[in-house]
Amino acid sequence: MHRTKFGAWELSGGEESLPAPSIPPRRPRGPLTERNFLMLFGARAISSLGDGISLVALTFAMLDLAGPKGLAMVLLAREIPTIALLLLGGVWADRLSRRKLMIAANVAMFGAQAASGALVLSDSATVWKIALLQVVYGLGNALFLPASLSVVPQSVSPEHLQKANALLALSRNGLGVIGPMAGALLVATVGAGWGMAADAGTFLLASIAFCFMRIADPKREKAESVLNELKGGWKEFTSRTWVWTIVSSFGLFQLAVFPVFMVLGARIAKEDLGGAGAWGGLLAATSIGAILGALVATRVKPKLPLVFGQFLILPVGLFFVLFAVGAPLLVLQGVAVFAWACSELGDTLWYTALHENVPEEALGRISSFDFFGSQVFKPVGFALVGPIGAAIGSNTVMLGSAGLLVVVTVGILFVPGVWQVRSGAPTPAPTLEPAAAE
Repeated sequence: MHRTKFGAWELSGGEESLPAPSIPPRRPRGPLTERNFLMLFGARAISSLGDGISLVALTFAMLDLAGPKGLAMVLLAREIPTIALLLLGGVWADRLSRRKLMIAANVAMFGAQAASGALVLSDSATVWKIALLQVVYGLGNALFLPASLSVVPQSVSPEHLQKANALLALSRNGLGVIGPMAGALLVATVGAGWGMAADAGTFLLASIAFCFMRIADPKREKAESVLNELKGGWKEFTSRTWVWTIVSSFGLFQLAVFPVFMVLGARIAKEDLGGAGAWGGLLAATSIGAILGALVATRVKPKLPLVFGQFLILPVGLFFVLFAVGAPLLVLQGVAVFAWACSELGDTLWYTALHENVPEEALGRISSFDFFGSQVFKPVGFALVGPIGAAIGSNTVMLGSAGLLVVVTVGILFVPGVWQVRSGAPTPAPTLEPAAAE
């Protein structure tokens, strides 16, 4: 039928009619009103609760079974496969269904923790049996981490992305406090084996929640070998100077800052601040700060998120200086709340910048490089901090770590790419040379 338009009127076969009114699509009011993110949030929240329970239950189960050496072996058995296979997990997160990867990973971790709990409850546990099961847990974790980070922008509207990351951080930090308390209660009342069984149940519930997500699989132009996809991810990673420089700074912090606080900070608290109660109070202050930082991140959206985020790291250096010079405990606790609030806000801005500026088809691999670079040096730091602290003094090492943190943080501000990343305005993709055919 011939149709001709005249202004707002339309003639069709001799009839005149007004066009149908245009009704704008209804936008979700917040990330938790979107089904996919609600399922992701619920699954991640209950997994965080289980992680906290396991932190206590597995620790006391292994201490009762084989002492500190047995505990160290089991924790190492969990960490090695996670770090070793993170990059492969990133490739699979860009190649396969991220939802299915998260389901498979949670089922694997459910099986590992359920079997570990059963061994403890039946008095059949040995170090090597629990260690093998924790290897399975580590494999699942290596699959889960890149997929869980790269799936966030697929599960929520772009305008709610930062708030979604803030809510994930809020649940992680909040339940990171509640989880160990629940774990301690379970260990004290029914035993460590039931605590591990409870952790297993959280993974099962999380996998069920992931089943209700409806997200598209990553778009792939053509299938390539795992090695070529890993090379392609490396090119995407190194082509963005703001990504690899900040990830490198994270690695330095894990090497020379976090282990210093956890080991030498605990020593100073024991010797100079009053012992275990003082140390527990400082850890509680950092947890409170992280929760407050996540709350602030739901409201604050700076135009230059990475520049703002670098300044947010500096209060941690101030905390180290005050720790080293012998500031009163109450002052340290107050500064710890502020410093960790700033740090958590900076983390949320970082993840949002990744989600807004890295193409979806490469986000899994770049996320795996982020996790790998941030975590690989942590064991080295823990191995070195004790001897160095004994040689030159805990306070001196704390001051040195503060100086390193400030130098690295300020140095990042001289990277032009950091200033080019703006909230809600993706940066142009860098031009990549095509990979050589093999």
